[in-house]
Amino acid sequence: MFGFNYSGSGCALSGCWNDAKNMKAFLLTKGYSEENITLVTDDPSPSTDPGLASARCTTKDQMMHYFLDFIENVKSGDHLFIHYSGHGGQLPDHNKDEKDGMDECIYSPDLQSISDDDLRKVLVDSLPGDVTLVTLFDCCHSGTILDLPYTKSRNGYTVENTKSVKNNVFCISACLDTQTAADTSFDRMPQGALTHGFLEAVKMVEGKGTWVGLMDHIIQSTRYFPQRAQLSYSKNLADFDKMF
Repeated sequence: MFGFNYSGSGCALSGCWNDAKNMKAFLLTKGYSEENITLVTDDPSPSTDPGLASARCTTKDQMMHYFLDFIENVKSGDHLFIHYSGHGGQLPDHNKDEKDGMDECIYSPDLQSISDDDLRKVLVDSLPGDVTLVTLFDCCHSGTILDLPYTKSRNGYTVENTKSVKNNVFCISACLDTQTAADTSFDRMPQGALTHGFLEAVKMVEGKGTWVGLMDHIIQSTRYFPQRAQLSYSKNLADFDKMF
């Protein structure tokens, strides 16, 4: 779980630490063990709750180290979940693999960009076979952040590219590539609209839903914000109960 508020910068956010902590709490209810979940934030203050203690990350190099360490420990048959809440953006596409000429990216706590090309290479292409990866990116311009072949949004299904993927990979994004994502609050707690919407949607469809049904609920939950959540995926859509 990655949550960066960029405190002290000129573009600080409010809800990303809470998003990461809420997602960790959710995964613990789904059978993930404490020792298999790493909570990474740029929060300088140690948590008084041992269950919410986070590893501190302040640079791009440190963030990439966490990604690489995560992937190096993956074994065939594993079911993985990655959550990121923070800043997202766009960069000029230099390898000509984007329809709109722009790469999507996320930002480390020191505001260094990590492009979708690099995320695809590290988090998707380097996985061993027979692995399922579910990701959630609660950030701006995140629609195709992993460069997966297919997307499902409110506008229907789209074939994005022909970059084949050997594993089942699913990416829930806060918004389309052209949109921004809301850093807002619910019940007076700062949170990202997508993370909150996802957790609300899970309650609605748990045990009986599908990926399409989940996305419909997320879109409904975030309908008051100028963003449209999107699902991108590598192969055939699976039943929701296979996510966790």
